[in-house]
Amino acid sequence: MDQFTMFLLQLDDRNRALFESLATPLHIQQYLDSIPYVGEERDRTPLAVMQDRQCHCLDGGLLAALALKRIGLGARIIDLVQEPGLDDDHVLAV
Repeated sequence: MDQFTMFLLQLDDRNRALFESLATPLHIQQYLDSIPYVGEERDRTPLAVMQDRQCHCLDGGLLAALALKRIGLGARIIDLVQEPGLDDDHVLAV
C-alpha cells in the first residue's frame, strides 16, 4: 500500500470528503485560507492539518503538494528564506 492510500485511509469520512473536494489549485488555496495560521514550532503532517484544522506555511505547503498530486498536478516545495530579522520563511507548493 502506498503512502497516499495510507493517508486517505487514516482520514475520517468528513475529512476524506473534504480532501477529495479539493479538486483545483483554487479549491486547495481557499481551504488553506479558511483555516487559522498558527506560528509555532510544531510541524504538522497533512493528516494533522486535516484533523487540527490549522497550520503554518510548511504544513500548508505539504498538504497543498499532496492535494495537487491527487488531482494529477506535480508540485514542488519552495522555501523562501527571509532577510534575517525582517520576516519569517515562507513555504509554497508550486
